[in-house]
Amino acid sequence: MKVKLTDLTGRIISKKKQHAKNKVGKPPGTLIYSGEKISKEVRVNILRYGEDLYEFEEVKTLDKIEEALKLHNGKQKLWLNVIGLTDVDFISSLGKLMGLHPLVMEDILNVYQRPKLDNYENYIFTVMKRINFKLESPPEFDNYSFILKNNIVVSFQDSHDDYFGEVYSRIKNGMLLFRKINADYLYYVLHDVIVDNYYVAGEELYEKIESLQEDLMFKPEKDDLGDIQSLKKEISNLRTAIRPARDTIASLISEDVPAVSKEVSVYLKDTLDHHTQIVETIESYRDSITGLMDLYLSSVSNKMNEVMKVLTIIATIFIPLTFIAGVYGMNFKSMPELEWEYGYPVVMAFMLVVGIALGYYFKKKHWL
Repeated sequence: MKVKLTDLTGRIISKKKQHAKNKVGKPPGTLIYSGEKISKEVRVNILRYGEDLYEFEEVKTLDKIEEALKLHNGKQKLWLNVIGLTDVDFISSLGKLMGLHPLVMEDILNVYQRPKLDNYENYIFTVMKRINFKLESPPEFDNYSFILKNNIVVSFQDSHDDYFGEVYSRIKNGMLLFRKINADYLYYVLHDVIVDNYYVAGEELYEKIESLQEDLMFKPEKDDLGDIQSLKKEISNLRTAIRPARDTIASLISEDVPAVSKEVSVYLKDTLDHHTQIVETIESYRDSITGLMDLYLSSVSNKMNEVMKVLTIIATIFIPLTFIAGVYGMNFKSMPELEWEYGYPVVMAFMLVVGIALGYYFKKKHWL
């Protein structure tokens, strides 16, 4: 875990620094992809739906998107899910087609953008961070950007997985709430899916903490200190990703965002409650990490005390034996035992008895 996290953190810092260097001197709104994906393929899932309508199409050209926008009359709902951000020209053309501000497009392509909300004249723009948390590796963060405009939702994701597959199924299966309410409900659901994923990340992190705590209790090792520091960094990264999203969701509920109806605001308040709960949970994990550090130091100290106790007992046993050996090693002629035929075996037997007696005494005192 320690090595993986170090490698991952190093790559992220390096990419951030490179992205910052690339932006130096460039005018605002300059479009530069800051992620690590290599594939240039970008695909767009087009979904038109209503009370009696469900039409899904996957496209890779702007012509189909332009056609879908022209056919959109504002009464039906339209969802454009853009998967992949590596093709800057494609994303730029799509932004112009949607009438998006250059600064919005810049934030979409910046995968390190913190969660935020921008309220423009005829649309709203939000950024959220999805957490991909695995038990055996550090968490990975993906940016998801959302546009709500004229009953149209446009979502942008850098990852190529089918993260919103369950949302497609809910719409396809004819969920009445989805079919009847305007697209701001879909806008809420996409944010809610990401916030629900924070619970999964929190549970995975809790399992890591519990596992490490058990190791520290019964078999503390030198590498555990590095694992504690790794967990500390993971929690710090989670806080950085999750906390700003609370302000984003709270802003969506504000009356300053007329694109979100009061009906949908009720659901967003529930999402905000969930988000607040997971933030408080992550904060409590910080205290747990401090406790783990104390537990590690205590375990190491106890282990050292055990070693010192054993060494002290051994030294205590050998002190009288060393004294006896020292006395009979002085070679004075007047010592009668030196000339005695049974002197050596008697002294050795006496030393053995002394050693056994001391060992029995320590055992009786529960020092051994």
